[in-house]
Amino acid sequence: MLLYPDTNNNNYCTLKTSIISNNSLTFNTTKVIHYNYTQNISSTYINNGKSVVIIDDKDNKYLAGIVITNTGSSITISDKYSYFTGTTWTSTIQDSLYCIYNSTRDRIIVAYRNHDNNELYIN
Repeated sequence: MLLYPDTNNNNYCTLKTSIISNNSLTFNTTKVIHYNYTQNISSTYINNGKSVVIIDDKDNKYLAGIVITNTGSSITISDKYSYFTGTTWTSTIQDSLYCIYNSTRDRIIVAYRNHDNNELYIN
């Protein structure tokens, strides 16, 4: 699974899946998973074929969360969830967005550095 802001398509968050077989890598078609200007993306694998993607939505000034489920034969993309809303999200994070899954507590931990005041935030 490859996630990137597609600079040829308004910086929309784009998903490209791949298959590894016989020592070769084949990429499948791309799919836009977030139709807003995206600058930073971080993802983490949870379990049972599920991954969480955190997206820095520059159009709406919040972090969006999306769950991607890969069954091996199909990929399902959830609705977008607001992680931080525009009322609290005024940070400039540029290239410092990270998420990780804490299996002990069954939680997603998101960390970013606010480049406006150089402070680290962890939620």
